[in-house]
Amino acid sequence: MAFEQLHIGARPSSAAAQLGTAVHLAVEKLLSGADSAEAWNAACDELASRGPDPRRLPGGVRTELRFQKRSPQLQELVAGLSPVAWLVEEELLSGDGSIGGTADLIVLRDRDLVVIDHKTGFASDAGVPKPAYERQVRIYAALASERFDLPAARGVLMSMAEGVVDVDVTPALVAAEMAAARSARQEFNERAPGSQPAAATPQNCQWCDHKARCDAFWDALSETWRDEVGECVVVELAAEPQVSANGLAAMRVEIRAGTTVADGEVVVAEVPEALVVGLGAGATMNVTGLRRTKSDRTLRWAPGAMLDTH
Repeated sequence: MAFEQLHIGARPSSAAAQLGTAVHLAVEKLLSGADSAEAWNAACDELASRGPDPRRLPGGVRTELRFQKRSPQLQELVAGLSPVAWLVEEELLSGDGSIGGTADLIVLRDRDLVVIDHKTGFASDAGVPKPAYERQVRIYAALASERFDLPAARGVLMSMAEGVVDVDVTPALVAAEMAAARSARQEFNERAPGSQPAAATPQNCQWCDHKARCDAFWDALSETWRDEVGECVVVELAAEPQVSANGLAAMRVEIRAGTTVADGEVVVAEVPEALVVGLGAGATMNVTGLRRTKSDRTLRWAPGAMLDTH
C-alpha cells in the first residue's frame, strides 16, 4: 500500500505514551483555569474511566511532579504571548493532504502564531533540541501557518523535565523540513509495496512496534539508547520459565547482547505467560522495553515491552 499521508507525531499506546496523553489533557484543563493539582487529577480521572489510571503507571508519580513544577512556567509562557486564542490537540493537514499531524498547543496572536509541543522527558541534548522533536515542531509550524494564514513567530518544546526549549522556526528551516517530509513520502511510495529501509535511531525506534524483530535496530543499539527504548537484550533461556498463579512468568536467562551486560544468569520477571508457552532451556529471544530494578540481576517486564523468539 502506498503511503498516502505522512502523519507526524503518531504513537502507540505504551505507558510513556499514556502519560504523555495525561499531560496533554492536564495542560488543556490548566489553561482553562484549573490549578495544577486539579488539572492533573481531573485528567487522570477522565483517562482512568476508559483505561489505565496514569497515576498508577510506571513513571506516573515522576510525571505528576514534573507537571506540578512546570505548570507555572507554562502558564506564564502562554500569558506572555498575549494570545487571541489557543488551540489544544489541533489536527493539522497540508493543503494537498499529504502531510498531517496533531499539534499539542497552538497560540494564535494578532499577527502571528506560536507552536508549543509538550514532552514528558528531556527535549534537548546539551541545550540543543533533539532533532526529531525539532523536525516535529517545524512541520507543525508549517501546517499551522498554512491553516491559519499566519507566520510562525516561535516554536517551543515545553519539557516537563527541563522547561522551555526553543526551536528555530525561521521560514527557510521550516520550508526545508516540509520538503524533506514530502521527499520521504515520495521515496516510500516509489518503493512500495517492497521493503523499506530502516533508519534506526533512539527517537525513531522509541515508539516502533517492530524493533524486537528488526535487525537494523539490534545492529545500531547501544547502552546510550536506554532513555528512549528501555533495557533491550538478546537472551538465551537457562531453564524453562517459571509461571506463578497470577499468570506472570520469571525467566532465568543469560544476556548475549543489548543495552546491558551481565556475567552469569539474570532474571527477567513478570513476563506474560502467553509469551513463554512452550519455551525451554536454550531458546533465544530478543526482548525490548524492560525496566531495571534495584537488583543488577533482575529486569522487569513493563508496559510496551516486546518479545520475539528466534
